[in-house]
Amino acid sequence: MAETDLAAELAAEAIAAAFPEEEAVAERPTLESMQALAEEVIDIDERIEKNEARIRELRARRDTILTASLVDMMDEAGVSLLQVGDRKFQAGPFYKALIPVEDQNHPGLVWLDEHGAGDLIKNVITVTFPKGADDEARLAEQLIRQRFQMAEVARQRAVHHMTLTAWLKEMHQSTNPNKVMPPLDVIGGIIGRIVKISKAKGVV
Repeated sequence: MAETDLAAELAAEAIAAAFPEEEAVAERPTLESMQALAEEVIDIDERIEKNEARIRELRARRDTILTASLVDMMDEAGVSLLQVGDRKFQAGPFYKALIPVEDQNHPGLVWLDEHGAGDLIKNVITVTFPKGADDEARLAEQLIRQRFQMAEVARQRAVHHMTLTAWLKEMHQSTNPNKVMPPLDVIGGIIGRIVKISKAKGVV
């Protein structure tokens, strides 16, 4: 063997000895190392929980300012628009209405029916077919109860909260002397004032 080949081989062996393969030097998992990672997860979970609680507190404080404290002060001072930095704070009306879908006997649905607003309510039919009934499932809804006894049919009446809110706003702002305003507690309604935030135009 030539001296150059021997020197190269010895050099390669020296490098290999100095930098062994990763698998050879990697620490085998121990109970302590696994426990340490598990404890780290517990610590992370606790920190997340604390941060989420703090975020909830901040959001609640923000809502209080925009729906009560600030809007009341602006109304009292006769100020409808306030600019701070690159943000505009504008006071205006606020509406919200919500009838829970899970309560099919909710008095809000009854009230809407009895006062000519039943067209706000949509009917949702949920049909469940057994496995392998793909062809039957494609047939028209109105034939299901009569023709397919294997199908489970659930009917649900609901009003989307945005539809109901828009209707409440329209009713409240209507000048019709014959309008009948719904009881707010019945439709989960809120009529109030709020400060909305937007970015001021032309402000970089």
